[in-house]
Amino acid sequence: MLPTLCERDRVLIWRFWPARFLRRGQIIILQQESQRFKGLPPYIKRITGVPGDIITFPSDLSEHVTLSLHAQHHIGNQRMWHIPPGHLFVQGDNQAESVDSVLWGPISFDQVGGIVVRKLSGIGGEVKEKRT
Repeated sequence: MLPTLCERDRVLIWRFWPARFLRRGQIIILQQESQRFKGLPPYIKRITGVPGDIITFPSDLSEHVTLSLHAQHHIGNQRMWHIPPGHLFVQGDNQAESVDSVLWGPISFDQVGGIVVRKLSGIGGEVKEKRT
């Protein structure tokens, strides 16, 4: 999520939220099924598509990545997704290095672990305490 968030940044997360609160531009945490089984930390991504949206990208990914993607999303030189009900399209802010819905496709609301409310102040992931 560079430049918005760095590796050791700490964030305040709202874990219990109604699905109607999910909107484009929000930063969320999510965990893929394979991560849950391995105990890996969640991803932090920005919502770029909500149910009913149509998302398109040029098909300029490397050949080995393109071959591993779902063929039904390729239309000419474009990759296209129709975001179904109960799903979101998410992306990292650093698109050159992000692993996100451009590769995964839409994700289910069930994978959202919380909405990032704010970045906590501090350096190196440590919260600074104000003294009065």
